[in-house]
Amino acid sequence: MAFAAARGIDLTFQAWQGTVRVPSLLWYPPFTQFAGPVAPPVPNVPTPPIAISPTGTTLLSAFKFKLSMVAAAVGQIDPATADEVMGAIAQQLEPFFSNALTATMVTNEMGSGAVPNSAPPAIPAGPVIGVANPTPGGMQ
Repeated sequence: MAFAAARGIDLTFQAWQGTVRVPSLLWYPPFTQFAGPVAPPVPNVPTPPIAISPTGTTLLSAFKFKLSMVAAAVGQIDPATADEVMGAIAQQLEPFFSNALTATMVTNEMGSGAVPNSAPPAIPAGPVIGVANPTPGGMQ
């Protein structure tokens, strides 16, 4: 039963992870206009996970956790027991994740990249086209 619960939690969390995006979020203000051919690594503006996964509260709900855990328990324990036990676990998980989505901050996502149209002195600055590289401990 513990394996089924862990598997269900993992699948639910993976589904949430698949929704995490940073569209139109200005994480690196200096990158709008950078003077130079390459921007050095710069940390992102700290952001709560709820801002990069607006469906998080739906996907990390007790209902979704319970469904996933009960599905993972099929054939291992009787359905009534699975429903009761997994429901109790799910009720404990929902407030934890709900709090984490708003209280945690995504930090230290280091961004860097090139300024393709950099041509001093004619074009002294331009937008950075680059990547973000997470560092360990980025969710605090």
